[in-house]
Amino acid sequence: MPISQLDTNKIEELQGQLLNAGIPVLDVADDIAMVPLIGLIDSAKSQKLMEDMLYNIKTNETKIIILDILGISVVDSAVASHLIKITKATKLMGCETIISGISPSIAQTMVNLGIEIENLITTATLKNALSLAYQKTGYVMKKLNG
Repeated sequence: MPISQLDTNKIEELQGQLLNAGIPVLDVADDIAMVPLIGLIDSAKSQKLMEDMLYNIKTNETKIIILDILGISVVDSAVASHLIKITKATKLMGCETIISGISPSIAQTMVNLGIEIENLITTATLKNALSLAYQKTGYVMKKLNG
């Protein structure tokens, strides 16, 4: 078998393993979960992410999910479309989605692409997203001892 064919087979095998591993949906508090997104988001990864998030909402009665996109390398119209679809699906299950990690370049890209952001809840940082999520669920985030 030619080396290039071996490389292609190995790459496909590794891609399958990564997809099956999924993206972690982390429970950070009662009613609140967080999903750190890293790398490239394609259709297959987006579909798996949506399934994992919807499963979390159903099993844990999650009310707010934070999608942290700080680790996404490129946000184009396809990625934005995936994020919007995920947000709509979670909303149908009674869960709000907050998208955090919006950098200046991502904000400019989304505006330049004409992406509808009116129905999206976004924050620049994960800290701001957590604070907003706590506020929406009745929690108070405060410093202890001082």
